[in-house]
Amino acid sequence: MPTIQEQLKKIEKEFVEKGADLEHDRWARWQNYMFSKGQVGQDGVFHLPKEFVDRWFRQIATPYSKLSEEEKESDRRETRNYLPLLRTSALELVKSVVEEELKRWEEVKLDMDVIICECGEPYKDTDPADKINDSITNLKETLKEIK
Repeated sequence: MPTIQEQLKKIEKEFVEKGADLEHDRWARWQNYMFSKGQVGQDGVFHLPKEFVDRWFRQIATPYSKLSEEEKESDRRETRNYLPLLRTSALELVKSVVEEELKRWEEVKLDMDVIICECGEPYKDTDPADKINDSITNLKETLKEIK
């Protein structure tokens, strides 16, 4: 089984690729919108009405916190496109950690079983074994929710 660090590198690589795909989609939507506001002249030069040039230069020079609520919402809409990718990446990371923890607890349980067998009698206090079994059950339930 890959280590958490190896899995994290894999998740990061996938995040960058999928994020680049989303970024390209965002850029293409913007270009499509921008070009819909102007015209290409016979000389091949793109001409944009002054009102758009003025507005976009104003927005470029304005910090996000100073934008109008409508302009902020436009940025939020674009940002929401990244949420599915963020969720997927976060769940992959959580899944990796839970699987590693489950493996560790199962090894502890095996060790306890060996100790019980070697002693020839079960623990008088079953509380530690119960806690281990509860932890394993909880981790397995968490994995089901993630998948």
